[in-house]
Amino acid sequence: MRLSRMTGTTLLAVGLLGCASNKKAEGPPAPAASESRITEIRQNYTRNDPNAQIGTVIAVEKDAQLAAVGNLMLDKIREDDVMTFIDSNEKPIANGTVVRKTADAAHVKYEPIKPDGRDPVAGDLAVKF
Repeated sequence: MRLSRMTGTTLLAVGLLGCASNKKAEGPPAPAASESRITEIRQNYTRNDPNAQIGTVIAVEKDAQLAAVGNLMLDKIREDDVMTFIDSNEKPIANGTVVRKTADAAHVKYEPIKPDGRDPVAGDLAVKF
């Protein structure tokens, strides 16, 4: 019986250590997108989908998981539209839903893609297909 417990404990420890060692350290977040990078990303996305809308995150209220997205054609955005947040390297950060529009921004309630993922920050991009 004792051998059985030791074997079980050892296997559990090896399994946990194996999982811990497989975690990859993520590097620092990508820098905010420059105007030329935003233009390049917009051109690439609209080439593939002429209806795509790409805006920039202008403010974030982290506690409420709410981001203001500006610099996009708001007449093409509706409440309940789904948006994906990406960094300047086009890496997905979060997904969200438009909950309100103002004269100059769409307010998007978001959730990070990974449980331990980062929140969008000013300078990230938001894409609506």
